[in-house]
Amino acid sequence: MTAYQASSAEAYQKLGLTGDSVEAWEDGLRTDPDQTSFEWWYFDAHFDDGSTLVVVFSTKPMLSPALPLTPRVTVNFDRPDGTHLVREIDFAPDEFAASTTVCDVRIGPNRFVGDLDRYSIRVDDKGLTVDVTLERTTRSWRPATGHMYFDDGTDAGRKFFAYLPAVPDGQAEATVTVDGHSTHLSGTGYHDHNWGDAPMNELMHHWWWGRAKVGPFVVITAFITAEQIYGGGTIPIFFLSRDGTVLSEAGHIGFAASPSYVDDYTGKPVAKRHRYEYSGPDGHFRVTWVRENDIFRLNLNDIFDGEQRDNALAAGYNPSYLRFTGTAKIERLENGTPVETHTAPAIWDLMYFGQPQLPADNPSPESAPTLDPPEATRSDDLSSER
Repeated sequence: MTAYQASSAEAYQKLGLTGDSVEAWEDGLRTDPDQTSFEWWYFDAHFDDGSTLVVVFSTKPMLSPALPLTPRVTVNFDRPDGTHLVREIDFAPDEFAASTTVCDVRIGPNRFVGDLDRYSIRVDDKGLTVDVTLERTTRSWRPATGHMYFDDGTDAGRKFFAYLPAVPDGQAEATVTVDGHSTHLSGTGYHDHNWGDAPMNELMHHWWWGRAKVGPFVVITAFITAEQIYGGGTIPIFFLSRDGTVLSEAGHIGFAASPSYVDDYTGKPVAKRHRYEYSGPDGHFRVTWVRENDIFRLNLNDIFDGEQRDNALAAGYNPSYLRFTGTAKIERLENGTPVETHTAPAIWDLMYFGQPQLPADNPSPESAPTLDPPEATRSDDLSSER
């Protein structure tokens, strides 16, 4: 029973990948929607006025890959005045088309198109129009092959989840029109592509994920904890670039989270801070995410009604999703001492699929202890593969 990030020469060969060079076809359709699978193309932007925009094109829900093709477009648009727009738009199977040679996804009148260097995204639905251009400023990247495998030890028990940050950072321009009123926005953007062949809640107990532009740095972090059937192991993901040059190709990653409080809506433990430390040929860096506010909380059981919801809870099905705002701090250390520090506003999230692993006590978010000094839980074997 194990969970691991595929990084062997054999894995690269089987997947048709060439080292760390990402090719345009990797951002095309990677699954067969007629089979048990899910896939999505994700974009987000942090704009100069404080607004944020998230657009997702998906083939199926990530928790229900056995469904037939059920294409959906999702838009989340948040303004600094507290205005929050959410639009989830479902389509018939015959309204979906996607290329396997490049990112060209069409769902109804909506389109997500790009060639790694430049992307165009358009959403048009009932008084809402979103037009986005995204130009890559940091090269495409993936953690090793981008494929994480979850193996329960049986002949048919190996499942996978794949992750490709096609645009770790880029210049984003957007026009969002709501009921005839248009807002023009500029800022930093990000695009990733994800796919798999099993419900994510069956593979992962929980995962942290975040990305930010902080001074001259771009950072992407994730820390995935597998379900117990896969040994409960962890897979850390860490990307760091400076002025467009990737710094984190090989090295040692540590992770630590402050003692948790229990979120009063989802019932899941949430760390007020969590931290990654990276040591490699390009130096020693520390990235700390500090929670200030919750901007989105969802119990996925809330989409069910009555008996359906009761049955889901009785079966132990209770996944939650939380999105936070706060700050991301990046420190460069020498001999354990920070010699350079940058801080910026950031957004990150926690997907908590499994049953809560609750703290012994339940401090409030404000009183939850912080990570100072850090005592990272290390994950040395980042590329083990049987």
